[in-house]
Amino acid sequence: MLAKYVAAHGGKRVIRKVLIANNGMAATKSIISMRRWAYCELGDENAIEFLAMATPEDLKANAEFIRFADDFVEVPGGKNSNNYANVNLIVDIAEREGVDAVWPGWGHASENPKLPTMLKAKGITFIGPTAPVMSVLGGTCLAFPQIPPPCLPVVQSKYSRNMARNTDTFFYARRQNCGEHLSANREGAVHSVVRNGFGSRAQRGRHD
Repeated sequence: MLAKYVAAHGGKRVIRKVLIANNGMAATKSIISMRRWAYCELGDENAIEFLAMATPEDLKANAEFIRFADDFVEVPGGKNSNNYANVNLIVDIAEREGVDAVWPGWGHASENPKLPTMLKAKGITFIGPTAPVMSVLGGTCLAFPQIPPPCLPVVQSKYSRNMARNTDTFFYARRQNCGEHLSANREGAVHSVVRNGFGSRAQRGRHD
C-alpha cells in the first residue's frame, strides 16, 4: 500500500518505520499527526510503525507518547545529552532497529547538523532540513543576517548589527511578484527561502 502510494506521487523511498527521537508533547503530536495522515491518505492509521525513545523518567511517568508508539527503546535518563540530544545514540538505535527514517521533533538534537549527516551515511532518512541548511539557518547567530527587512521585520540591536557586519554569509534579496526571494551562500552551501504571503519554505538552490 505504502509503496504504491509513494510511486504514484513520484517518490523514491518508502518509509514504513520511524524513530521518534524526542519525548513529551513533541513526540505525542508527531505520532498523532502522522497516524491521522496515514488514515486519511491510506485508510490505515497503522500503515507506519513508530518506535519511541523513552528514559526511565518517561516510563515512570507513563508518558503518553510511549502509549501512542508501537514500541519503545529505553535510553539513559538525566540530562538530554544522555538521550534525546545524543546524536551517536540516536543513530545507533536507528541503525540497530532498522528504521527507515528519524523524526527529531524540536529542541534536543533537531538543530544539530551532525544528525542528518550521520543518518545519511547510514542510508536513513532524516525528516527535516539538510545539514547545510541547518548549519546556516539553525542557529541565531548565522540565521539573523539571512532574513533582513523587508523579508521579515526584526528588532535591531547591537547584537544583530554586529552579526550582520561580522558574518561570512553573503545574502541578497530580490522582490519577485508578491514574495521575497532570499538566497544565502555560506561556505559553498547555497539555500533560499521563498516567502509568499501565507508562509515560507526552505529550498536548496545555486547562486552563481
